[in-house]
Amino acid sequence: MNELLSILQLLIILGIFGYEIRLKSSASFLWGTLTVLFAIPHFLSTIWRNQNFSEEVLTIASLYVIVFCIVYIFTRIIVSSLSFKSEFMNSNTTVNILSDLTNDKNINVQRLMKTLFAIFVLSNLLLIIHTISHFGSLSGASWLGYYNLNKEQGVFNLYRFSQFLYFASSPILFMYLVRGKRTISIIMILLILFYVWLTGNRITVLPLLVSLLTYVILKSENKKKYLLFGGIVGIISIYLIYFLRLIRLYGSGVGLFSELSIFEINDLVISMLLNGDGELGLRNAFYYFITYNNDFPGFGEGNTYKRLFFILIPGFLISGIKPPDFAITMGQAWMNNYSNDNFSMHPTLFGDSFANFGFAGVFVGFLCAFFVILMDKLILNSKKYISGVLYVSIGIMYVVIGRGSIYNAIFSFIVTLVILSAVLIFNKIRLIKY
Repeated sequence: MNELLSILQLLIILGIFGYEIRLKSSASFLWGTLTVLFAIPHFLSTIWRNQNFSEEVLTIASLYVIVFCIVYIFTRIIVSSLSFKSEFMNSNTTVNILSDLTNDKNINVQRLMKTLFAIFVLSNLLLIIHTISHFGSLSGASWLGYYNLNKEQGVFNLYRFSQFLYFASSPILFMYLVRGKRTISIIMILLILFYVWLTGNRITVLPLLVSLLTYVILKSENKKKYLLFGGIVGIISIYLIYFLRLIRLYGSGVGLFSELSIFEINDLVISMLLNGDGELGLRNAFYYFITYNNDFPGFGEGNTYKRLFFILIPGFLISGIKPPDFAITMGQAWMNNYSNDNFSMHPTLFGDSFANFGFAGVFVGFLCAFFVILMDKLILNSKKYISGVLYVSIGIMYVVIGRGSIYNAIFSFIVTLVILSAVLIFNKIRLIKY
């Protein structure tokens, strides 16, 4: 029974993933992430008999995920068919993003691309200035150093401002790739890799990976060629995420390569992959919460979603009303350390919904479906020369949501929208068609 349910959840998630790809929806990134971080590892845990959690716990996890997915897909199909009036069911709708960006010679496109590229370069310059001013040199930087400095300086600091500009502007890479601007594309890729290398922050590699995969999704008519390319990018992505985790563990890229050879680094990456450490082990927190039936302080109160309701209001202005970061609360439960105020846990979207609402969390699938439809509408109703940037930005948000960091993902996207809107106003361009 356990094995059957694990196979069923895998097939359902793969089915939803395929459905979103067929629609060329940016939600492909949400379900692709859940496939990699939960569906496949959970199936393997069941087949290989995970020794850390009971068969009953794995069975409950399978059932929970199956119901969550059923709620999502039924809501998604029914509401989409009503709200889009079949418009979105036509795969040519979003593939037009590619043809529009390739063929459009509008001056607005040129101005938008140049402005966002300038902001992207500025984000890198601000990071360099911040790093040298606080660490003395680029080689003195480390992930832990940035983390501690960011915590000390609070919300308003140069590093965080640099990140906001970086995530708002880096999706422009997709537009340069589509339009065949090789020189600027290569410059952007190198600058993204520089940013990732310097900060040791894995999430900063997403603009590169999502831009490449977006091109694959929207060009998927030539299935063999682009699916092969997508598969290669997917494999490289998983390897790269674990490589970046090593950089984080060793403090910086300089620290990593000064202590280990390339072959030793590769062995460690493969070992972490096979042992289910890091991202592929996030689901274990979900199992842990099921094991203890959410019997932890702050669980089952929907705090992630209460916090989202007040997302535009800083916590210090409504202290006692806006809940604290629930990711920290989950980290406390996972570590069994309630004095912890640093370590956060993101147990995938499924685990987060369970920790927030218990078994009623399956109805978060309903909210997810409406949110996905809203994002699809935003892309379809935006001006054609900004739709590609929005597609990549939303794709980045979905990857982070799939990982289980719901509040941070949506907050970062809101900041991205604000910055993009300011850029459009500066260039006297409208965001929405009408």
